[in-house]
Amino acid sequence: MKGRQILVVDDEPKMRRVLEILLQKMGHRVLGAGNGVEALALFQANSIDLVITDLRMPEMDGIELLTALRLMFVGYAAAGLVLLWLYRRLPEPHVATGTRRSALGPSRRIVFKLAALFSVDSFAGGLALNSLMSLWLMQRFDMSVAAAGAFFFGSGLLAAASMLAAPWVARRIGLLNTMVFTHIPANLALIGAAFAPTLPLALGLLFFRAALSQMDVPTRTAYVMSVVTPAERAAAASVTAVPRSLASALSPSLAEPADAH
Repeated sequence: MKGRQILVVDDEPKMRRVLEILLQKMGHRVLGAGNGVEALALFQANSIDLVITDLRMPEMDGIELLTALRLMFVGYAAAGLVLLWLYRRLPEPHVATGTRRSALGPSRRIVFKLAALFSVDSFAGGLALNSLMSLWLMQRFDMSVAAAGAFFFGSGLLAAASMLAAPWVARRIGLLNTMVFTHIPANLALIGAAFAPTLPLALGLLFFRAALSQMDVPTRTAYVMSVVTPAERAAAASVTAVPRSLASALSPSLAEPADAH
């Protein structure tokens, strides 16, 4: 189990530090929390593979923490079932008689260009990990774990809202303009946050980025579907989505060694 991200929860700093050192020597990445409340905040903001927790702690003990984590997973499963129910209620698309799905044909060139562009964007986005961002906020501005968890919760809500707002914006300025004129300011805000002298300014820029960050997701897919023939849509969706997913999976593996140095 090498290279896992482990969350150690203990209200005794010395004991927590001993566990952190031992686990780091075994090649793992370790996050520490002093109680269950801080642990929940870190769990929500990072990708955690294993939780090691003390039982008796202030504010929220180990049993309450494990119960809360189980409830989170139940909530995720319930949300998935709701999405399944909603998707099953969508009407079947009308397919014209004689129309067949096919591999890429006349749109091959533009689809490959879009796939390359989306992959570069996805690779770069994967470098901005929540774990690195939370570590930077804590080291640069001495931000508490609970405050970091609240920040990532709020930024997640803004990101979800930006995705819902994207169709409304696209109807007014177009699909391509929505992708470009929301993505560029979002990335500039991320760059600006790195040079922000105060915590409120940095958080403001990061919240602004979150409010725009997902507007390109639905418009990107809609744009791809608009530039290919109906018969090529299934193939175009696959060709643009798979490389993007692979690129986003590769970049965190490069960001973590850089963080270690």
